[in-house]
Amino acid sequence: GDSRSYSPGWIVDALDYLYQNSCRVVATGFQFPPESDYSYPFTLVFDYYAKKYDIIFANAAGNDSSTITIFGTSYNGITTAGLVTTDTNHYQQIGTKSNPGPTTDNRKKPDISSPAKSLLVPYTGSTITWNTVGWNGETSYAVPHTAGVIACLLSYANESQNTNDHHSVVIKAAIINSAFPNLYDRNNQSTTGQVWDADRGYGRIN
Repeated sequence: GDSRSYSPGWIVDALDYLYQNSCRVVATGFQFPPESDYSYPFTLVFDYYAKKYDIIFANAAGNDSSTITIFGTSYNGITTAGLVTTDTNHYQQIGTKSNPGPTTDNRKKPDISSPAKSLLVPYTGSTITWNTVGWNGETSYAVPHTAGVIACLLSYANESQNTNDHHSVVIKAAIINSAFPNLYDRNNQSTTGQVWDADRGYGRIN
């Protein structure tokens, strides 16, 4: 990539802008190599904004790699794997493109799985046409589902009387603990139980 690809300055500017405009949920679809997971500049930037400003990050697990890639490694973010359908409208299996965990420094990512196949998205060439995208579990298509659930939960959290609540931690815990675990992994092997799995995380977002 270009010279700024590994410098976090541009993403800091973007996050400052979002925070100043009261944005609390950030969905990412970036993918960089997985080296130096926990000390990687982008991982550190995301974790800083999550802790200091209570911004909640919905991160893509990444595609076509043997392990989770940036930005999927951030501690406080919710890393999402991509689900494909086993039958019409039944998202029961992790797609072949979705990166498995753990991170290279052995953290349990992804956290969750969301639909990533046969989705309709706006088409840039037309104001009235929608495209069907995602066939193999591309994780950028899964992340908006996670971000939407985060936003819904955040709306309830904002009604809390305690303005000191660290909502990002509570919301992440709620999403993980309510996940539907009975899915098939990338190799079509059944997974069950509320335990972490390298392909699906803790299960399908529910």
